[in-house]
Amino acid sequence: MDNSSLVHFEHRGVQVHVIDTPGAPDFLGQSLPALEAVETAAVVISATTGIEPMAGHMMQWAAQRERDRIIVVNKIDAQGVNLETLVAQIQAAFGKECLPVNLPSEHGARVIDCFYNMAQESPATDFSSVAQAHRALVEQVVEVDAAFVERYLNDGDVDPQELHACAAGAGVARRPPDPDLLRLRPHRRRRARAAGRDRQTAAGPH
Repeated sequence: MDNSSLVHFEHRGVQVHVIDTPGAPDFLGQSLPALEAVETAAVVISATTGIEPMAGHMMQWAAQRERDRIIVVNKIDAQGVNLETLVAQIQAAFGKECLPVNLPSEHGARVIDCFYNMAQESPATDFSSVAQAHRALVEQVVEVDAAFVERYLNDGDVDPQELHACAAGAGVARRPPDPDLLRLRPHRRRRARAAGRDRQTAAGPH
């Protein structure tokens, strides 16, 4: 019996196809074939249980197939979770390039964008800050283009729309794919979504 689910939707003119596969080891035979059909693997990690073995295996298998990887942390509003520690554990397991593109606020009840948000006065976050997370994201993306490095050093920032085009077009996705997106989600928003040109995404262990 096939326990995978297919979801198709359009977002801002982009057609997205999601294959949601079970994360339990018993269903490995359904998760691995999905990696052959997608461009991006979205691996879901629960904030309540942390990094489970299947999440690590899925990240490794996706890397071997040179798939882009997104880590989605859900249940961030559950009681007793330590998201700052979990992010540090994710970076230790999968690389320092795993940077949050949003940060939790109000004890995980909402998330604040850190990629497009350039405002100096942003809502308080549960750990770190929007400015610090934004700066880390910018510094990672500009590494792929010397022109962006020069502008960043001179101006102190680069327009996020330009950074997005750089990362999606000729930068991050074109070098050996790194797990460079870390999304944090409250429990009520469990679906992982990827944007791009007619993108196909596999949602991994959850």
